[in-house]
Amino acid sequence: MPRPPNVLLIVADDVPRNMLDTYGAAHGLSPAIDSLARGAGGAAFLHAYTPSPLCTPARFSLLTGRYASNASSIGSHRPWNLVGFNTFLTGAVPTLAHRLRAAGYATIFAGKYHLGFPLQPRGAAAADRRAAFGGGGRGLTHADLVSAVEKYAGFETIEALWGGNRQTVAYAHHPEYMAARAAAAMGRAQAASRQWFVYFAPTVPHAPFSLPHSLLANASLTPEGFVTADPKWRESRAALLARCVESPHPTLFPFPPRLGGGWA
Repeated sequence: MPRPPNVLLIVADDVPRNMLDTYGAAHGLSPAIDSLARGAGGAAFLHAYTPSPLCTPARFSLLTGRYASNASSIGSHRPWNLVGFNTFLTGAVPTLAHRLRAAGYATIFAGKYHLGFPLQPRGAAAADRRAAFGGGGRGLTHADLVSAVEKYAGFETIEALWGGNRQTVAYAHHPEYMAARAAAAMGRAQAASRQWFVYFAPTVPHAPFSLPHSLLANASLTPEGFVTADPKWRESRAALLARCVESPHPTLFPFPPRLGGGWA
């Protein structure tokens, strides 16, 4: 009997079709992603649609297989009874990670969660007594955020967690760190002869930052504290910034970026 496949699910945030060469762009900014579609066995979906073209509800549907309007949190969080940034994972329904973990997969989360966290008692009373979950994770430590993702989203291993946009504002983007931590977790699962499911959700290029300047932050700063920056991260970042500068669409990147002191 063949072994079940490993699964890498990349959830990009705010990436329109015209940002990828596979769908007609000509700026050459996404060679690795485009190679997946153009390589042997690759495919590009030309008629695929999301049930909700919005951050949180799209993620909810992707992980639960349910319409975002079925989220248990809608009735107690603004905008009440409307699909918006209120479709949180509350434990009411199992996720894909729950199912695969039960089947023996090593389930790994890396990147931005954006699916709600339990509100602290004081916050719940101040905001809305009916609400038990909120989107920002206010009042929670990084360890609290990790525990919530494990409990409500069902992932066994949580790496390089950005809770949501609040954490992106505070710590900026760091795709190299996210990728390194996800790859390390995949390697551990492989060494243990386990199949893995990796949900990888980079923060780039979601607002409130704009490319390329959002990529000039301190490479040692992450939501879980300061880490030692790998020299390879600088090389990867420099190559990405070079592609931005050389892009044939200068209106997207009007100011030449420079690697600042954060990379020293």
